[in-house]
Parts: sequence; structure tokens; C-alpha cells
Amino acid sequence: MPLNHSKKNQVGFTLIETIMYFAVAATILLVLASMFSLVLRIRSKNFAALTVEQEGALVMLQMTQAIRNAENITVPTIGTNGATLTVNTYTAGIDPTIFSLSQGALQVKEGTNPTTRLTSSKVVVTNLSFSNLARPNTPDTISISFTLSAYNPYNRPDYSYSHTFQATATVRQP
Repeated sequence: MPLNHSKKNQVGFTLIETIMYFAVAATILLVLASMFSLVLRIRSKNFAALTVEQEGALVMLQMTQAIRNAENITVPTIGTNGATLTVNTYTAGIDPTIFSLSQGALQVKEGTNPTTRLTSSKVVVTNLSFSNLARPNTPDTISISFTLSAYNPYNRPDYSYSHTFQATATVRQP
């Protein structure tokens, strides 16, 4: 009795078809994983940039407001620059107000109150500079410059972001 090997009765996949399906599925999964990895790196970079920009803008606003509302500036003196800003205020509880840099953090000391950190541990401040641009018998005008960088202890490129902030503020006349 002859065996009837009709293809109509066979059900299933051949070994070649199965290998092809796995290869296509593996390729799709590889593409999806690469896209997911790229999205995570972009998200990290954007988070670092957003953190630096927000903290830099906030710190600059605090310092320029302190200068504008000050009675006068004692450090730096007219025509000089330095890494510390001392502002004499009209409010006794916060007089003097001192802005300075310590271990990569911008800090403020108001009167006899303890020193307060103005920047978070997510950023590092470098190149802090205050310049008194005033001339004799004119209100103190202070130029502020500092560089803020995202904290990146492992030097990963997706966490690398820095920005130099600059502003000028003048003491308001009473």
C-alpha cells in the first residue's frame, strides 16, 4: 500500500519558517529596545538641562532682587570684583546678606541666621564672580556671572549640561 504524502494534509511550520519568524521578531525587538534606550537618554539630557536652567534663573533672581532692594554694597568695592557679594539691607534681621560659593554650592547668609544653600545637590556652581561697575557718587551696580552644571559624577554624556548665567543689577535709590 503506497503512502500518500499530500501537502494538503500537512499542518504546521517548517524549521526554516520558524527560524525566519524568530529572526523578524528579534529584529523588531532590537529596534524597539534601541528606541527605548534613546528616549531614556534624551529624557535624562532634558532633565539635566531643565534643572540647570530653572535653578540658575531662580538663583539669579534672588541675587538681583537682593541687590535692587539693598541699602548699599560693601563687597566688592567700586571698581573691583570677587567671589563674594555682601549686601547691606534696610531690614535688621537680614543685614548683612552675603552670597558666596562653598564646595560647588551657592549659599547665602542673612544677618545672624545660619548659612543656607541656594542650589540643590543636582547642580554644581563654578566661576562665581561679582563685579562692582559703579562710579563714585553713583548707585552700586553689580555684574553677576556664574556657571551652573548638572551634577554628573560618572561623566555620562546624557547627564552633561552646563550654562553660564550673567546679569547686572543696580541698587535702587530710596
